[in-house]
Amino acid sequence: MGNAIFRKIQTLPQLNQLYHVNEESRHKLRSFQALAFVPHDEVYTFFCILVEDFNYVEQPQILDLLRYFVLTWIGPSYVMQHPPIDPGQEDLNYGANVDAWIRAWIVNENLQNRMALFPIPLWNLTQRIENGLSRSNNSLEAWHHVWSSLLSRRPRLSQFIKRMLKEYTRWEEIVREFQNSPADGIRGKGIRRRAIYLNQDANLQQIYAEFEQRGQNPLQYLRTVSYRLARH
Repeated sequence: MGNAIFRKIQTLPQLNQLYHVNEESRHKLRSFQALAFVPHDEVYTFFCILVEDFNYVEQPQILDLLRYFVLTWIGPSYVMQHPPIDPGQEDLNYGANVDAWIRAWIVNENLQNRMALFPIPLWNLTQRIENGLSRSNNSLEAWHHVWSSLLSRRPRLSQFIKRMLKEYTRWEEIVREFQNSPADGIRGKGIRRRAIYLNQDANLQQIYAEFEQRGQNPLQYLRTVSYRLARH
Protein backbone atom coordinates (compact mmCIF):
# COMPACT_ATOMS: atom_id res chain seq x y z
CA MET A 1 0.00 0.00 0.00
CA GLY A 2 2.74 2.45 0.98
CA ASN A 3 4.61 1.88 -2.30
CA ALA A 4 1.43 2.32 -4.34
CA ILE A 5 0.63 5.63 -2.64
CA PHE A 6 4.19 6.86 -3.17
CA ARG A 7 4.01 5.97 -6.88
CA LYS A 8 0.78 7.97 -7.13
CA ILE A 9 2.43 10.95 -5.43
CA GLN A 10 5.23 10.76 -8.01
CA THR A 11 2.64 11.34 -10.77
CA LEU A 12 1.51 14.58 -9.09
CA PRO A 13 4.36 17.10 -9.67
CA GLN A 14 3.36 19.54 -6.94
CA LEU A 15 2.97 16.90 -4.24
CA ASN A 16 6.08 15.08 -5.41
CA GLN A 17 8.12 18.25 -5.04
CA LEU A 18 6.66 18.93 -1.60
CA TYR A 19 7.47 15.37 -0.56
CA HIS A 20 11.13 15.83 -1.42
CA VAL A 21 11.75 19.41 -0.25
CA ASN A 22 9.32 20.00 2.62
CA GLU A 23 9.74 17.83 5.69
CA GLU A 24 6.34 18.70 7.17
CA SER A 25 4.54 17.79 3.93
CA ARG A 26 6.56 14.59 3.67
CA HIS A 27 5.40 13.54 7.15
CA LYS A 28 1.79 14.29 6.23
CA LEU A 29 1.94 12.35 2.95
CA ARG A 30 3.57 9.37 4.63
CA SER A 31 0.72 9.32 7.12
CA PHE A 32 -1.70 7.94 4.50
CA GLN A 33 -0.13 4.48 4.75
CA ALA A 34 -0.63 4.60 8.54
CA LEU A 35 -4.39 4.31 7.96
CA ALA A 36 -3.76 0.56 7.75
CA PHE A 37 -3.28 0.68 11.52
CA VAL A 38 -6.63 2.32 12.26
CA PRO A 39 -9.67 0.15 13.14
CA HIS A 40 -11.88 -0.54 10.09
CA ASP A 41 -14.81 1.61 11.17
CA GLU A 42 -12.60 4.64 11.87
CA VAL A 43 -10.43 4.59 8.73
CA TYR A 44 -12.64 6.97 6.74
CA THR A 45 -12.92 9.50 9.56
CA PHE A 46 -9.15 9.48 10.10
CA PHE A 47 -8.67 9.86 6.34
CA CYS A 48 -10.89 12.97 6.26
CA ILE A 49 -9.06 14.43 9.24
CA LEU A 50 -5.70 13.84 7.55
CA VAL A 51 -6.75 15.43 4.24
CA GLU A 52 -8.26 18.42 6.03
CA ASP A 53 -4.84 19.15 7.52
CA PHE A 54 -3.60 20.11 4.04
CA ASN A 55 -4.03 23.55 2.47
CA TYR A 56 -6.22 22.98 -0.61
CA VAL A 57 -5.48 26.44 -2.03
CA GLU A 58 -1.69 26.13 -1.86
CA GLN A 59 -1.71 22.37 -2.49
CA PRO A 60 -4.63 21.75 -4.92
CA GLN A 61 -3.24 18.39 -6.05
CA ILE A 62 -4.13 16.96 -2.65
CA LEU A 63 -7.64 16.66 -4.12
CA ASP A 64 -6.24 14.43 -6.88
CA LEU A 65 -4.67 12.24 -4.23
CA LEU A 66 -7.97 12.28 -2.30
CA ARG A 67 -9.92 11.06 -5.35
CA TYR A 68 -7.34 8.36 -6.01
CA PHE A 69 -7.45 7.17 -2.41
CA VAL A 70 -11.25 7.03 -2.27
CA LEU A 71 -11.52 5.15 -5.58
CA THR A 72 -8.66 2.76 -4.83
CA TRP A 73 -8.57 2.15 -1.08
CA ILE A 74 -11.90 3.20 0.47
CA GLY A 75 -14.66 3.07 -2.14
CA PRO A 76 -17.41 5.59 -2.94
CA SER A 77 -20.11 3.08 -1.97
CA TYR A 78 -18.46 2.66 1.44
CA VAL A 79 -18.36 6.43 1.93
CA MET A 80 -22.06 6.79 1.16
CA GLN A 81 -22.89 4.06 3.69
CA HIS A 82 -20.66 5.62 6.34
CA PRO A 83 -22.37 8.03 8.77
CA PRO A 84 -21.57 11.66 7.83
CA ILE A 85 -19.17 13.48 10.10
CA ASP A 86 -21.41 15.79 12.10
CA PRO A 87 -20.21 19.43 11.94
CA GLY A 88 -22.59 20.32 14.75
CA GLN A 89 -20.58 18.53 17.43
CA GLU A 90 -17.46 20.43 18.36
CA ASP A 91 -15.34 17.38 19.17
CA LEU A 92 -16.32 15.58 15.95
CA ASN A 93 -16.27 18.35 13.35
CA TYR A 94 -12.66 17.73 12.39
CA GLY A 95 -12.81 16.28 8.88
CA ALA A 96 -16.42 17.31 8.25
CA ASN A 97 -15.53 19.68 5.39
CA VAL A 98 -13.59 16.98 3.55
CA ASP A 99 -16.37 14.47 4.16
CA ALA A 100 -18.95 16.87 2.66
CA TRP A 101 -16.69 17.54 -0.36
CA ILE A 102 -16.19 13.82 -1.00
CA ARG A 103 -19.92 13.07 -0.82
CA ALA A 104 -20.75 15.91 -3.21
CA TRP A 105 -18.06 14.69 -5.64
CA ILE A 106 -19.38 11.11 -5.49
CA VAL A 107 -22.95 12.22 -6.22
CA ASN A 108 -21.86 14.62 -8.97
CA GLU A 109 -19.86 11.85 -10.70
CA ASN A 110 -22.60 9.26 -10.08
CA LEU A 111 -20.18 6.95 -8.24
CA GLN A 112 -22.48 5.95 -5.38
CA ASN A 113 -22.39 2.23 -6.24
CA ARG A 114 -18.71 1.97 -7.08
CA MET A 115 -16.62 -0.19 -4.78
CA ALA A 116 -12.95 0.32 -3.99
CA LEU A 117 -10.35 -1.47 -6.08
CA PHE A 118 -8.92 -2.69 -2.76
CA PRO A 119 -11.60 -2.47 -0.01
CA ILE A 120 -10.49 -1.66 3.52
CA PRO A 121 -10.58 -5.27 4.83
CA LEU A 122 -7.97 -6.27 2.22
CA TRP A 123 -5.28 -3.84 3.38
CA ASN A 124 -6.18 -2.97 6.95
CA LEU A 125 -3.75 -4.64 9.36
CA THR A 126 -5.47 -4.21 12.71
CA GLN A 127 -6.97 -7.70 12.76
CA ARG A 128 -3.59 -9.23 11.93
CA ILE A 129 -1.96 -7.24 14.71
CA GLU A 130 -4.60 -8.36 17.19
CA ASN A 131 -3.98 -11.98 16.12
CA GLY A 132 -0.20 -11.62 16.40
CA LEU A 133 0.38 -12.28 12.68
CA SER A 134 3.01 -10.95 10.29
CA ARG A 135 2.14 -7.62 8.65
CA SER A 136 2.80 -8.69 5.05
CA ASN A 137 2.12 -11.48 2.59
CA ASN A 138 5.73 -11.58 1.37
CA SER A 139 5.97 -15.19 2.55
CA LEU A 140 3.19 -16.24 0.16
CA GLU A 141 4.67 -14.30 -2.73
CA ALA A 142 8.07 -15.90 -2.12
CA TRP A 143 6.49 -19.37 -2.13
CA HIS A 144 4.82 -18.76 -5.49
CA HIS A 145 8.18 -17.76 -6.95
CA VAL A 146 10.00 -20.79 -5.54
CA TRP A 147 7.26 -23.24 -6.56
CA SER A 148 7.36 -21.98 -10.14
CA SER A 149 11.13 -22.41 -10.24
CA LEU A 150 10.96 -26.00 -8.95
CA LEU A 151 8.74 -27.27 -11.75
CA SER A 152 9.58 -27.42 -15.41
CA ARG A 153 7.26 -25.58 -17.75
CA ARG A 154 5.35 -28.77 -18.66
CA PRO A 155 6.13 -31.44 -16.02
CA ARG A 156 4.99 -35.03 -16.41
CA LEU A 157 2.16 -36.06 -14.10
CA SER A 158 4.45 -38.39 -12.14
CA GLN A 159 6.97 -35.57 -11.62
CA PHE A 160 4.24 -33.22 -10.49
CA ILE A 161 2.80 -35.72 -7.97
CA LYS A 162 6.26 -36.54 -6.58
CA ARG A 163 7.02 -32.83 -6.19
CA MET A 164 3.66 -32.21 -4.52
CA LEU A 165 4.20 -34.99 -1.97
CA LYS A 166 7.65 -33.67 -1.13
CA GLU A 167 6.29 -30.14 -0.81
CA TYR A 168 3.45 -31.35 1.40
CA THR A 169 5.92 -32.96 3.83
CA ARG A 170 8.04 -29.82 3.89
CA TRP A 171 5.03 -27.64 4.57
CA GLU A 172 3.87 -29.77 7.47
CA GLU A 173 7.07 -28.77 9.26
CA ILE A 174 6.79 -25.12 8.21
CA VAL A 175 3.21 -24.93 9.51
CA ARG A 176 4.32 -26.33 12.87
CA GLU A 177 6.96 -23.59 13.09
CA PHE A 178 4.38 -20.97 12.11
CA GLN A 179 1.98 -22.13 14.82
CA ASN A 180 4.74 -21.65 17.38
CA SER A 181 5.78 -18.21 16.05
CA PRO A 182 2.93 -16.69 13.97
CA ALA A 183 4.43 -13.18 14.03
CA ASP A 184 7.42 -14.46 12.06
CA GLY A 185 5.24 -15.30 9.08
CA ILE A 186 5.81 -18.40 6.98
CA ARG A 187 9.51 -18.94 6.35
CA GLY A 188 12.00 -21.59 5.40
CA LYS A 189 13.59 -23.84 7.98
CA GLY A 190 15.83 -21.95 10.36
CA ILE A 191 15.11 -18.57 8.78
CA ARG A 192 14.06 -15.83 11.18
CA ARG A 193 13.02 -12.25 10.62
CA ARG A 194 15.71 -9.63 11.08
CA ALA A 195 15.81 -8.03 14.52
CA ILE A 196 15.08 -4.58 13.07
CA TYR A 197 11.72 -5.79 11.71
CA LEU A 198 10.85 -7.61 14.91
CA ASN A 199 11.54 -4.39 16.80
CA GLN A 200 9.46 -2.42 14.31
CA ASP A 201 6.53 -4.80 14.75
CA ALA A 202 6.82 -4.66 18.53
CA ASN A 203 6.64 -0.85 18.47
CA LEU A 204 3.67 -0.84 16.09
CA GLN A 205 1.84 -3.42 18.19
CA GLN A 206 2.38 -1.32 21.30
CA ILE A 207 1.21 1.85 19.57
CA TYR A 208 -1.93 0.11 18.31
CA ALA A 209 -2.56 -1.42 21.75
CA GLU A 210 -2.80 2.16 23.03
CA PHE A 211 -5.17 3.24 20.24
CA GLU A 212 -8.03 4.09 22.58
CA GLN A 213 -5.85 6.79 24.13
CA ARG A 214 -3.61 7.74 21.19
CA GLY A 215 -6.53 7.78 18.74
CA GLN A 216 -7.99 10.82 20.46
CA ASN A 217 -5.37 12.79 18.52
CA PRO A 218 -5.73 11.27 15.02
CA LEU A 219 -3.01 13.30 13.30
CA GLN A 220 -0.44 12.53 15.98
CA TYR A 221 -1.39 8.85 15.95
CA LEU A 222 -0.97 8.60 12.17
CA ARG A 223 2.34 10.45 12.29
CA THR A 224 3.66 8.18 15.04
CA VAL A 225 2.76 5.07 13.06
CA SER A 226 4.24 6.45 9.82
CA TYR A 227 7.46 7.30 11.67
CA ARG A 228 7.76 3.71 12.87
CA LEU A 229 7.01 2.36 9.39
CA ALA A 230 9.90 4.42 8.02
CA ARG A 231 12.31 3.09 10.66
CA HIS A 232 13.89 0.18 8.78
